[in-house]
Amino acid sequence: MVDDTHLVLRALKGERDKYGELVEKYQKPLLGLAFSYVQNYQNAQDIVQDALIVGYRQLASLRQPHRFDAWIRQITINISKSHLRKQRRNQQQSDCSLLMLSADGDLSAVPEANVETKHRQNLIRKALAGLNPKHREVIVLHHILNYSAAEIAAILGVTANTVYVRLSRGRKALQRELINVFEDDLHMLGCEAHLYLQRLTEEIKKKLAAENPREQREAAGQLRLTAARANHSRLLADLAADNSKIRLEAAEIIGQTEEKRLIPPLLERLSLESEPNIQIRIIQSLVELEAVEAVPVLEELQRQTIHMDVHKQCGKAVRCLADVKDSKPRAVPITTADLRDAGLDQIMIQMLEETADPVTMISLLDGLGRLGTAKPLKKVCDLLLKVPYPQVRRQAAITLGQIGTSSAFIMESLLKAVLDQDWTVVDAAVKTLADLTPKEQTDVVIHALLDVFWDSLSKPFPVRFTLAAAVAKLADRELKWADELLPRVIQELENYPAKAEYQKFHASRVLCGLVADLIPPGFNDLNEKILNLLNTNKFVTIPPLLLALGYSKDAECIATISTYLSYEAPDRRYEEYGKQVRESAVRALMNIGEAGWPRLREALMDSGTSDHAKLSILDVWQKELSLQQIAELQGLDVRGNARFLNKWQLLLRKAEISSIP
Repeated sequence: MVDDTHLVLRALKGERDKYGELVEKYQKPLLGLAFSYVQNYQNAQDIVQDALIVGYRQLASLRQPHRFDAWIRQITINISKSHLRKQRRNQQQSDCSLLMLSADGDLSAVPEANVETKHRQNLIRKALAGLNPKHREVIVLHHILNYSAAEIAAILGVTANTVYVRLSRGRKALQRELINVFEDDLHMLGCEAHLYLQRLTEEIKKKLAAENPREQREAAGQLRLTAARANHSRLLADLAADNSKIRLEAAEIIGQTEEKRLIPPLLERLSLESEPNIQIRIIQSLVELEAVEAVPVLEELQRQTIHMDVHKQCGKAVRCLADVKDSKPRAVPITTADLRDAGLDQIMIQMLEETADPVTMISLLDGLGRLGTAKPLKKVCDLLLKVPYPQVRRQAAITLGQIGTSSAFIMESLLKAVLDQDWTVVDAAVKTLADLTPKEQTDVVIHALLDVFWDSLSKPFPVRFTLAAAVAKLADRELKWADELLPRVIQELENYPAKAEYQKFHASRVLCGLVADLIPPGFNDLNEKILNLLNTNKFVTIPPLLLALGYSKDAECIATISTYLSYEAPDRRYEEYGKQVRESAVRALMNIGEAGWPRLREALMDSGTSDHAKLSILDVWQKELSLQQIAELQGLDVRGNARFLNKWQLLLRKAEISSIP
């Protein structure tokens, strides 16, 4: 095939037929390019004709004949843009034409016989018409006309990096537009969930048939996300979990679900969240959900936050949401019952039986847990005890908790998992036991957990906090457990010298926490021993001991707790512990109730109370008081420095901020 340079040079010498060859070569690709702008076949033909005429007249100005391709395309783009500017008020929409773009840029009529293909092409054309023109032109040039990024850069007169950026943004925008137009189509048909799941099932089966590990991972990830979308209650529970990793993952999944119904709880969580990385992830999810109603909340958070990354993310989110023109529900509503009816749980179980990839296993286990199906319980228990990957065993324990069945076989498997060598597996198994254990098996499970707990005190074992919390939860402050366990706990504490090594102090802290969690309301028999421990143990054990005293109505205990409101750590390195001591004193007085609250109010109004003490009171109240309780504080005559007074005003405004829809 003769190259462009030869044809251009011959055409410049007066051989018109050579320019005719150039016209024949580029007419169809130029037609596709023009159509991507004007979305009208007749107008596109006129633009191409004008571009070729201009090209012939200005051919002498082409200094690099080998770049005729890029030069003539740029002329076509310029004329297309000029046409759009002239016809902006009455330009035609994409559905005015029943033509399609073929792989080589040709435009041809859609066969009447192929109704489904014609319908899909119309939907795709509508999606393309909804794109930003800069994004649409690179999408057409690259994916339809098969030009490389370097060639597109030469045609448009931009850098290759700019082309890559526009391609990336254009693909994401096209995906959103496709979801919109396909969902509109589904709603018109009135069977959105059925069609959505039918397409998803076909796509999953296609990926599985490829027998490619990467494809299988993607399929498992899709199934997991779909199960998460179908189980809103689980997502919302995870969003409010104590574990920050679970909250972070839930916020990320919510952003991917495209469920507008999850925006209000996401906003509520944002107003309560204190960890900057989770705040940032929630803000990103709000942008992904196109939550335009979140703008007032984000602007308020931007004014309040002292964290620079959160401040920047709020500003970025507000700018992004300001560009959202049409915010409407896009996600097809589905339920866990829909997924089971579509047979997706069977597909997940089959994949779990066949795969050996740990990432795929984790996604499938999480998806099955969110579906709540009891069919794969035996397989999940086998994975919990036998699979060599600790992260898979951990997810298996979590999945058993999500399914929520407490059969003898399940309980036996979980009790074996408590003895696992990996502490993350033990942590997950203990939490699941605390949630699933039936009343009749409480004694057996508590004693099994205590065997591991007492052993954990003598060695580095991060899960000891989880063990103590599980024992306390199962004991449920029953007096019999206080009688049985508290003497051993006190004995362990008293055996630790005042200056023990770092690990023993943390073990002491866990033991003190267990004391606080085991004491039944009104149980004052240990007050004297706890008061002695306060004086003999290091400050890291003080917070849980104060909480233990918080169940007493004794005047001496109240007075002792009050003295710790102004506690200061003995060394600047331990200022964080000092803050924990003060906040624990606040919570202890709040737990005491009517006898404790006056002490807190007096501390705020007393000019002799340290600023650290007052700020600690506000920090706790900010997290734990209800809106009604905050309203009751309006009349207090508080005193303090500027930082305290500013925080006080923010606390009083919390009800107003939280009520923003």
